[in-house]
Amino acid sequence: MVDVILLLALSVVVLAVGFAVQARFVERSRVANAFDYLEDIQFSQHRHFVRTGRYATRLADLDLSIPSPAYFAVGEIKVSKFDGRFSGWELRLHRVGAAPLFGPYAITFNGDGFDATESSVSASILPHDAEHVRINRVSTLAVLR
Repeated sequence: MVDVILLLALSVVVLAVGFAVQARFVERSRVANAFDYLEDIQFSQHRHFVRTGRYATRLADLDLSIPSPAYFAVGEIKVSKFDGRFSGWELRLHRVGAAPLFGPYAITFNGDGFDATESSVSASILPHDAEHVRINRVSTLAVLR
């Protein structure tokens, strides 16, 4: 009888660990898809700015090559102005539905890339290159001159 109880206890532990590992893997892949989409928006925003001198305020104005990611609601593009000129943009994706072990979270990108201070996504499910998702504004400005 003790053997059966030990076997059941061990099985529960193995299943719990397996579920946690699998849930993290699945959620990380969803976050990676969201990052791909937001990087596409970032590049499209830079191309739009070079062509028009301002950032797009609607996704329809951008030449996106990736569809919006499943499991995320896409927010509105917020364009900021400084001295009457367009100085930046921001877009946030909100996780839709239940994310086991991680709950609701948001991923925010702006002209510089991933904005960790405005995002609530867990660092444990970020893509490995999340801190390197940046575009060098100096080189972009050099092209404009």
